[in-house]
Amino acid sequence: LWAGRLLFAIEYPPEPPALPDAPAGPRVAIIIDDVGRDLATARKILDIDLFLNVAILPFSHKAFEIDQLLYQQGREILIHIPMEPQGYPEKNPGPQALFVNLDQDEIRRRFATYLQRVPHATGGNNHMGSRFTEEREGMRTVLDQMNKNGLFFVDSLTTPRSVAYAEAVKMGIPSIERDVFLDNVQDASRILAEIRKLVALAHRQGTAVGICHPHPETLEALRQSVRIFQESGVTVVPVSQLLRP
Repeated sequence: LWAGRLLFAIEYPPEPPALPDAPAGPRVAIIIDDVGRDLATARKILDIDLFLNVAILPFSHKAFEIDQLLYQQGREILIHIPMEPQGYPEKNPGPQALFVNLDQDEIRRRFATYLQRVPHATGGNNHMGSRFTEEREGMRTVLDQMNKNGLFFVDSLTTPRSVAYAEAVKMGIPSIERDVFLDNVQDASRILAEIRKLVALAHRQGTAVGICHPHPETLEALRQSVRIFQESGVTVVPVSQLLRP
């Protein structure tokens, strides 16, 4: 009889790099929304020499894989929470979105599935949501789930009547509002002009938040903007460093 012992080597994934320390001086955070459809785009984002925050649509095709990739690269990940827009169903927020006619239990159930699909998220922001973010009761249910899971909230501010940020503040959830949409026009030169507005805003108020999307023109503008940030003395940081308690 063999009296030896079997030894099993358990391979654990490496710890991700730590987030950079908060620098002095004016700062901006840039969030790229609507990520999750393909790994190639996620890799292009990682190749840009800026600390870009990434908001993953939880039911996009490659959401889980992209979450793993970004986590190992030490990036800040947000759940891009799909919410009902004005004009639904012509404007469709996608599978398992949050609608104003859902009860609290169903909102909680759907939000739990987002956490499963994007497990390394540290925060979230709304995808569409120009209808949902105007409703206090629904937003409080969502924010309560975020609070229980230690997530911060960024109001994408897709409607001027949004109550989402105000409710987050009332509930004591670290949060912030979007300042500039960078790529409403998908042209690299126009996007660069919006990035310069973001820089100017950071100089005026100390911090600023920009939101954009993974269009080829946007990624090209972000690559070109590295020099703008270097020359302006504005640092691109994780959005968690700009949150208002």
